[in-house]
Amino acid sequence: MKGFRLTRRIKHTGVSGMILLAAVILLCISMTRPIQPLYAQAPQELLSNNGMDSYYGIGGSNVVPLGWTLTSSIPVATAKQQWQFENEQFGGSWHLSTIGAAFTAIGTQFVANVKKGTPLRFSAYANLFTCNQQTSCIEQSVGRRVSDRGSGAKVRVGIDPTGGKDANAATVKWSGFAQPFDAFGQVVIDARSENDAGVTVFLYATQDVGMLLNNVYWDNASLQVLGPGSGGGAGTDVPPPPAFAEFVTPQATQPDGSIIHIVREGDTLSSIAVAYKVTVTQIRELNKLPVGAVIFPGQKLLIKKAEAIYLIVTATPTGAAGSATETPRALPTSPVRPTFGPVIITKTPTP
Repeated sequence: MKGFRLTRRIKHTGVSGMILLAAVILLCISMTRPIQPLYAQAPQELLSNNGMDSYYGIGGSNVVPLGWTLTSSIPVATAKQQWQFENEQFGGSWHLSTIGAAFTAIGTQFVANVKKGTPLRFSAYANLFTCNQQTSCIEQSVGRRVSDRGSGAKVRVGIDPTGGKDANAATVKWSGFAQPFDAFGQVVIDARSENDAGVTVFLYATQDVGMLLNNVYWDNASLQVLGPGSGGGAGTDVPPPPAFAEFVTPQATQPDGSIIHIVREGDTLSSIAVAYKVTVTQIRELNKLPVGAVIFPGQKLLIKKAEAIYLIVTATPTGAAGSATETPRALPTSPVRPTFGPVIITKTPTP
């Protein structure tokens, strides 16, 4: 029996030793391999239809990419551009255009369930083409069309980290303007979500001068969470919310007492309201602007209505019967002022 126990103990010890040796070998092998970081995996795309490949609408120049909505200052043609001879790597792009008219157009998509504090990067590729010639601005020397940049066309992208859907809101974080004429260029903005409801992204295109042909193309939009190694893991390149609205210089009062603000590049309804010490709601009501309406450079916004003019003309006898001298004087200010004040004429009684 002792011999049997001894043999069994030796066998047991041998098996344990072999297991231990195998574990040591496996550990050594794993240490010689490069450690793959957890963030090396492909980032998740948060947008739907970010490649602008699927559309809905009545067809032709009246379709919009699925998942996106469009707001524009004037009616525009909106279609799918299928590239054949140029920009083939982009496949189909969202094409917005007019003939002979400048426009401002904003594409919008809301992304739900983005947790508060999430660092995000929104980007999109844009391509501008504007031309004032019947020849479509095709340059024979280069064998392709070349834009007339006098249109002042430009694009930018934005994120509202609160999930708001008004492109004029002060909460929207905008990239700088870019002018990618005749070739696709990427525009990028980083921001950090501010609630758990979601965020809204914007594609913004505008121009100063309308030409015969006015075109903007959007493609390959992307909204992704910034991770370690992306430059935004610690929030170092995610801009903090601005402490106040972008500065707007108030414009002069008109002779009739009204105030009309001519929109300039970078203006928002919020920044305009701050400049004139009124509310966004007041500006909307005065100008009959629905929520989400686009404002654009050169647009005139009524900030204050014309003041009523009150005038008293007194006829005072000066000798000959029927002759009179009219002496105008201002009526004291009244707390209630109609839009168009009456002219009140009184006559001094003859003793």
